[in-house]
Amino acid sequence: MRKILGAILLLSLFTAGNSFAAELSQSGRISNVVSRPDGLLIELDNGIPTRCSGTIGEWMIIPEANKSMIAVALMNLESNKLIEVYTDGTFLNGVCKATMFYLQGGN
Repeated sequence: MRKILGAILLLSLFTAGNSFAAELSQSGRISNVVSRPDGLLIELDNGIPTRCSGTIGEWMIIPEANKSMIAVALMNLESNKLIEVYTDGTFLNGVCKATMFYLQGGN
């Protein structure tokens, strides 16, 4: 049941209208990273999703436990490709949590 609900949520993120997507996601290139004990902070060149208002600076955090997303972020920093970062609007230690990446190929 939990997997079905997760799949429905993921599908709804991809099929939602632009205004909803703008609240929960932001596209851009990773311009800065900072490593902290609780995770990797990333900053996009195009700012943050509107749901991240109130975060420290314009940072989003990838929690330390999510090592695959951290690896993708660091590879993306090197390749400088366009990325879509999704959030659920929750915060970790004052920073908006990144929950998913979509790498836009060819950019």
